[in-house]
Amino acid sequence: MRYNCAVTGWFQHVIVDPGKLRLFCFLVSFIVAFLFIRFSVRMIRAEVKWWPGNVTPGGTHVHHMVFGLVFMCIGSVTGLAVQNPRSVWAAVTASVLGVGAGLVLDEFALVLHLEDVYWSEQGRLSVQVVFIAIAASGLALLGLSPFGLATGDETPLSLALILLFNLTFTIVCMLKGKVWFGLLGIYITVFALVGAIRLARPDSVWARSRYREGSKKLAKAAVRERRYGRPATAVMAWIEDMVAGRPDKHDERPELLCRRRWAVQASGQWGPRYGSGLARAQASSAFARAGACAPPAGSFLFRTKTRTRSRSPAKSATFSVTTALPRARAVAATCASSVACSPMSRTWTASRR
Repeated sequence: MRYNCAVTGWFQHVIVDPGKLRLFCFLVSFIVAFLFIRFSVRMIRAEVKWWPGNVTPGGTHVHHMVFGLVFMCIGSVTGLAVQNPRSVWAAVTASVLGVGAGLVLDEFALVLHLEDVYWSEQGRLSVQVVFIAIAASGLALLGLSPFGLATGDETPLSLALILLFNLTFTIVCMLKGKVWFGLLGIYITVFALVGAIRLARPDSVWARSRYREGSKKLAKAAVRERRYGRPATAVMAWIEDMVAGRPDKHDERPELLCRRRWAVQASGQWGPRYGSGLARAQASSAFARAGACAPPAGSFLFRTKTRTRSRSPAKSATFSVTTALPRARAVAATCASSVACSPMSRTWTASRR
């Protein structure tokens, strides 16, 4: 009983009285929604029978980002109508907004690339953006104000100087590839200052534009990246995989296999072992369901580079590339928007060993 009273008193004193109830409810619902949807997609990915699965009314897959947008609209609009920030309705609307934001940011990479990259390496961006949003909301909940503007009593001149000083170092940190230093620098200026003074990461915008090839700065930045950057990136990737699931080792979605196998096979990079047998079987079944591209018996799904009809290996390789590329481009263009391929691909996959 005393413990409950102590927790209630702490919540009232730390969260409700300072006016942070909505921010607290937003952050909690955001984290819960993200963890739930990640658990759901991992169950769907593992093909667990007792889990409901994807929402596909009429055969159309509805991404959870759509539901997130609806929740965000409801939570934000109704939240504007609530005048008392300490009321129950204020907490409810903030929670609805947090759920919507969690569902939308979980598919941030899809929105950015306009392509379903959820389980690819590019999909890691969604998890990173979610972690950044959680960190920013958590720092604000702890009472840290962006750029040190806590009182609101600053004069226009002092406000302009503070924003110019802090924003400059924060932007430099971002350009140098130090995202977390830049994020923490929004609330704690010393992080932005340290990140802006130190060398940029070798693959950042700042390094590519200001560090000449072969310069000492670039070499030193590469050494620091190997010594500190890569281990930190590996730790972050491990945390992301543990929380959100590990991306596919190869992007083996059937529709991308259909798109890429014709565009890449002419260069000889596609072999019989590229992609798992399960992925090739899924691609074949997807092609069959689409009514096209189903490889007949005795044919091979991935075409090799060389053809042994010519007299010399050099001429044979050249002959294969020059004849394969036009067909690869034609089929890749037809396969870019769907799993189904053109009739040309039926003739192309019917080649015998």
